[in-house]
Amino acid sequence: MIVVGFDGSAPAVTALRWAADEAALRGVELQVLRAWDLVQELAAILAERGMAEGVPPEAEVAATVQARLERDVAALLPAERLATVRCRALEAHPAAMLVEASAGADLLVIGPRGRGRVASLLLGSVTLACVQQATSPVVVVPTAED
Repeated sequence: MIVVGFDGSAPAVTALRWAADEAALRGVELQVLRAWDLVQELAAILAERGMAEGVPPEAEVAATVQARLERDVAALLPAERLATVRCRALEAHPAAMLVEASAGADLLVIGPRGRGRVASLLLGSVTLACVQQATSPVVVVPTAED
């Protein structure tokens, strides 16, 4: 199984596509993981819906994030690849989630940086943590500007 971290950023899209190609070459499952934070997701949902509908329960937020991840991945990958793709959105810190997932993976794939506040750095904090702590091999997929 290949695990890829996906936050929707341009580097994550590049990493997702690379990981999907590699999973197809190896004939293994691709697991797409997205970490999320309740406060940030609530803010995004309330901005989309407006305050009139009220604050949704946490289970609804989780389902919304999961559905958004599945929709995004389906839009980015060829239909023939989706049969071997499993998407999981988890309320967790991204680095901790990816390092934990690496324990059962043949390969962990990540982009060089994501949506964090220090996106201009060569390697983002999550990427650096994964490279240092993952128990599987890690591939950091460069973007065009790297």
